[in-house]
Amino acid sequence: NRDEMSNLQFTRFYTGVSGQSLTTRFFQQQKTFDVKTEITAEVLSSVEKEMKVKIQTEENFEVLEIHFYSFLLDGQFVANPIGQICKTLQVCFFVVGNTNQLKFRLQEVIPRIQLESTMYTLPFLLGHVALPNDAKEEGCVLIDFGAETISLTIFKDNQVCFCRVLPVGNNLLIKDLEKECNISTELAEKILYNHFSLEQNGQHVKLKIGERELSKTTIWKVVATRFDEFAELICKAIDEAKYWGKLPKGIFLTGGGSLLKGIDVVLDLKTNMDIHQLSFDTLLVDDVEEKYLSPKYANLYALLSVANKNCVGQPKSSI
Repeated sequence: NRDEMSNLQFTRFYTGVSGQSLTTRFFQQQKTFDVKTEITAEVLSSVEKEMKVKIQTEENFEVLEIHFYSFLLDGQFVANPIGQICKTLQVCFFVVGNTNQLKFRLQEVIPRIQLESTMYTLPFLLGHVALPNDAKEEGCVLIDFGAETISLTIFKDNQVCFCRVLPVGNNLLIKDLEKECNISTELAEKILYNHFSLEQNGQHVKLKIGERELSKTTIWKVVATRFDEFAELICKAIDEAKYWGKLPKGIFLTGGGSLLKGIDVVLDLKTNMDIHQLSFDTLLVDDVEEKYLSPKYANLYALLSVANKNCVGQPKSSI
């Protein structure tokens, strides 16, 4: 209701960073002790502080989140170093950040709107608020199929263990159809989501849409070939993270691209992992219009969920 909105006082805005705005890097930091020393949380914290000082020398990189990735004690990998004794500790950190250009653009906007701001890494936020607790604990992959990028995030032991943003997205599928079938963007998108499935192949039949008549076999070859590249990149990322066979809860799909029919079947065959569609029903009220119940709005729902929790207890006129 616009009248109700006009009486509200906004105090904070929420920014989500995802896709090409995200960049991930690995940093190593080593600490050598004079004598064998027990590793404590305080020791790890001091190593993390030393690593942060090193990162500050990196140009065009703004840190959003830092996660422990792996530990070597006297040259031996260990899962949990707390309580163990060593003389040399080497920690690998998984660091997520964005470019300073994004930070500068936000700094230009924030003073003008005069609101407090909070920035979130969207793939992480979405996983934390929408993934089942047992999936985050036992291990799973959250894959967000966007228009320009595919974001892959691995959760295990209730924390983020790995993230990779792939520079491909469903717009490539649409562009391939435009080029090969000589059709408009609107028609290519309509075919992709309404008249196509990755499970179909070898059907020597024609698809008639309006006045156009197209070969289903040609459409399938075009889309399936490109999506096969997507699947290979996903498998390569999981392989690089060294998490094959360690994610019993499988893959959770979200994003507008996850609406592509047959995507679960293909990824099941490629990864040999259980495939699920991420549910965000717990983030929504019961009377949401049907047109908004789409995974393409998942990241927005995650931000709204956090904002809603922060608004609990606030005066109704102030959000």
